[in-house]
Amino acid sequence: MYTYDSIYEPKQLKYDVAQNIKDDVVRYIFISKGERNILKVIDYSFMEELNGKKLFNFGFGNYDFETDIIEDIELSNNGDTYKVFNTVLSTVPLFFEIHSNAIIMIEGSDSGPEFLDKCRANCRKNCADICKNANRRINIYRGYVNKHYDTLKMDYTFYGGLDSTDNKPTLIDYMPDHKQESIILMKNKNQHSMKVEENQTQEVMEPTSAEEMIALFLERRKQNPDVDLFAKQNARMREKIKGLVLPDHLRLDL
Repeated sequence: MYTYDSIYEPKQLKYDVAQNIKDDVVRYIFISKGERNILKVIDYSFMEELNGKKLFNFGFGNYDFETDIIEDIELSNNGDTYKVFNTVLSTVPLFFEIHSNAIIMIEGSDSGPEFLDKCRANCRKNCADICKNANRRINIYRGYVNKHYDTLKMDYTFYGGLDSTDNKPTLIDYMPDHKQESIILMKNKNQHSMKVEENQTQEVMEPTSAEEMIALFLERRKQNPDVDLFAKQNARMREKIKGLVLPDHLRLDL
């Protein structure tokens, strides 16, 4: 199997992550160590089961210790953009080691109506009908997939979003170099991985002064285990995928 590390980036160009698996969320956390320390959270949140396959929504953002919420709209500008991006990408194969038959759906947090309303209220670019700041995140993810598509498709099947014509969502084929609102991917059937035991925490953080941030975050999660850090994003995604039916060749219940 082609792996992220072996093909794309050496390990020194990404951060180590701590992994936590509990209930319907697979979570990865790490510290961005640029101009300041920022705790980053990646959640793969279970949405619903579609014909034997579990669909997870991808969420990524900065953890705010004062409010105990995730900020996923503002850009950090912490001086380590590529290292953070590489770290986020490296969690995809880790996730599929746990849920090998799952589906991941990725949309940029700057693609939703909440971002557009907030951006227009503080717009400095004199945008007319189209917001120039919108869709930057999904464009970055799509650019990566386009660049490495021939290699990635050996291990993963990609779709370019949902067609909601007639209020019946269906998957759209992924077309490199075409603008599509989301990325949906699943692992090809010829790939097999060991499943990690649920409720297991694997911490592989490199020793840093930021360990207290990690410890505090994990302690808060123990105190509030049922809090959905990406509640708004997940609610929007659940609404979007209502009625989605997978093509016959992807269904496990046939």
